[in-house]
Amino acid sequence: MRNYTLNIRLAAVLVAPLLLACGSDNQGGGGTVLAAIPDCGGAADQVLSTDSTGQLVCKTIPSGAAALPDCMPNTQALTANGTKASCDNLNIVDATTQTLLTTLNEIEAKVIDYGTQLNTVGTGANSQAVYVGLSKTVTTKGRITSGTMVGIPAATAICRADYGVGAHMCNVYELYYSAALQKNLDPDANIVPGGWVYMQSWRHNSATPSEVAAGLADNCGGYTAETDTNNWNGTKFEWSFNASTVRVPKFYANVLCSETYPIVCCR
Repeated sequence: MRNYTLNIRLAAVLVAPLLLACGSDNQGGGGTVLAAIPDCGGAADQVLSTDSTGQLVCKTIPSGAAALPDCMPNTQALTANGTKASCDNLNIVDATTQTLLTTLNEIEAKVIDYGTQLNTVGTGANSQAVYVGLSKTVTTKGRITSGTMVGIPAATAICRADYGVGAHMCNVYELYYSAALQKNLDPDANIVPGGWVYMQSWRHNSATPSEVAAGLADNCGGYTAETDTNNWNGTKFEWSFNASTVRVPKFYANVLCSETYPIVCCR
């Protein structure tokens, strides 16, 4: 029989009847008590078999032997008719239990599939972005442009050109994450004077900025403004010493949109 992982919750149902059915090599069932079930999963050419005393052992498949079929765990057993191997449905349970076992196999397959998908999402473009660097060739006022794009999409295009697909202007929370897990922020090197980052806190320097409730006063109106006529400001990130001489992320709010800085890029 091919080596299969026995689920603990089904062992009581499946293992005991199988022990009655399997005896020594080329013989029928016997009354020998099995000492243990060996693990034959260490090599591809190992299969589960029995020795002359009826004990389960791992045996090496002879070179050139016919390939064994892949039987369903829990519901099928490997058998042979003298010329070829095949999978037979286990006849040790009633129809209702067989249906439940089949459903269980389907659910387990889906769980494995969903786990694979979640792992892919967790390591892909949708996972938490981290700091990768400042825009390499572009410094800009608070109105960011790239071709016909203006604002945040333009910042994305600039970061993507420098750091690849998935790069974009950092927000303050991505930079916090980068600092918390020491992702690309060197504790021995400053990032000064830093650059533009996205912030949306509904706080503002002026008492009467344009669209006061829209969260535009601390990101230069979505990085579409390079003057202060709307009483909008921007936010600048810097990585440098604090008063305790430890490098920390600093976020300078109320930076004039008329000032010029690179863009802080995350991916």
